[in-house]
Amino acid sequence: MDAKCRALCETLARAIVARDFAAAHALFAPWLRSALSPAEIQAAVDAQSEGLAHPPRSWTLDEGVVGLDELRTPDPYGPPSSPLSDRITHDDFRGWLQIQFAPDPSVHDEQNVCFDVWLVAVEHEGTFLVGYFEPSEAT
Repeated sequence: MDAKCRALCETLARAIVARDFAAAHALFAPWLRSALSPAEIQAAVDAQSEGLAHPPRSWTLDEGVVGLDELRTPDPYGPPSSPLSDRITHDDFRGWLQIQFAPDPSVHDEQNVCFDVWLVAVEHEGTFLVGYFEPSEAT
């Protein structure tokens, strides 16, 4: 995974674990910031963690193997389950990335994962940002 993509994912993961959804929102590309408020980001994350006994405390990162063209067709089994913005182009697409959140290791016997966040990293005006965001059930 590219170092700048890794840094973006690490920063987003820290914001989600800290429940600082304003900080998460600040990492979004302009079109996504205008589409999702910090409260809507929180609601999307909370919908995936509903019913879990333990909140996320750690995470691992992974990089998907599909390219932008494959991601353009939403999959009913998702992610992506919603269309990607037309603002995401081949020129600024930097990766299809996954953050898998896990609870504190001391409770792994009860619960070993929390949820995943899938995202498209884009380079916008020289900065790596989130161009697509989808929390989902852990895989």
